[in-house]
Amino acid sequence: MMPSIDYIVLSWISIAYFSGAFILAVFFLNLYITNRKKFILKWTFTWALFSLAYIFLFYALYIDNMYLFNPYSLIIVSSGYVYLLANADFLKFKISKFLLYLLCFNYLFIFISFFFVDLIAWNILLAYMSNGLFFFISGYYFTKKDGVFYKITGYMTILFAFLITTYPFLGIQTWFMPWGYIIYGMVGLFMGVYLIQTYFVSQKKMLLALQDQLTYLTYHDSLTGIYNRMFLEEEFKKIVEKDMTNIGLLYIDINNFKQINDQYGHRKGDRVLTEFSQILNDMIAEEGYVCRFGGDEFIVILYDSSLKELASIKDTFMLYGENHLIDGLKIEYAIGTAFKKSVSEDIHELIDEAERSMYLLKSQQKN
Repeated sequence: MMPSIDYIVLSWISIAYFSGAFILAVFFLNLYITNRKKFILKWTFTWALFSLAYIFLFYALYIDNMYLFNPYSLIIVSSGYVYLLANADFLKFKISKFLLYLLCFNYLFIFISFFFVDLIAWNILLAYMSNGLFFFISGYYFTKKDGVFYKITGYMTILFAFLITTYPFLGIQTWFMPWGYIIYGMVGLFMGVYLIQTYFVSQKKMLLALQDQLTYLTYHDSLTGIYNRMFLEEEFKKIVEKDMTNIGLLYIDINNFKQINDQYGHRKGDRVLTEFSQILNDMIAEEGYVCRFGGDEFIVILYDSSLKELASIKDTFMLYGENHLIDGLKIEYAIGTAFKKSVSEDIHELIDEAERSMYLLKSQQKN
């Protein structure tokens, strides 16, 4: 038999614990209904199991039935493993098979305890030790994540694991009541609260990452990865709003690109466009931006440039095409230029000027 303790005080504490765990279970259930994440459902089951465990503890003490400690132990060890499963899903780590074997051993020992009442005290001890291990592992992985709330949740979980592990030894001591139980309950409550906060922080990070991804997709070409026409329009707005001058423009068009697609296929054409844009992007480096304007048309914006620099970049790139293969093919292209030297010049008209210059060169190349 277990040592004599103040069952009345312990019963009321059990009821208080049930209330706290039940409130957390309801909150996580609402969170699951709105988010539909499996790990949230497992968190919900964790606190629901704790609530159920305290009911069995209350009745085990109230009617003085030792056998009710068996389902109590079963629920206690299950709650820790479910919590571990939830965090493995949330934090993306793998659970060792040893822990599953430990859970199964607990279940087997609890089953045997129904036939040997003297084993019930050992049964409770094993359940709490295993549960403490499950919570400690969860806490350890939380502390390995970046972020204040992750680490606080981890340390609170590890502290909770320590209290769970020592509970069978401390819980039967008269000096432990009621303040020891209050601390035990408060740590569990704070662990649940910080777990909620950590989840919201992770959702915020996910939304910010999604926002960054959407921003990237908005201003980048999906095939080549360079800037697209939307980005070009935004740059034009900045140039107009800030009355910027000394802006160099290059309008580049690949000659007979349709023939490449027809002869070698569209996948080959895509590789040519991708490599072509990357070469151009590397050549421009920090001097400006390369944008895909259309199918095989590119526009380069050079800031704080000069007519000399503009001509130099054009000549360099034209020379590159004469001496290098692009994805194994000899690619010809035409480049037109324009230069914004005064505030009064319209940037869109300069693009048209660069395009006319490009077509003039293209006609000369054909001749």
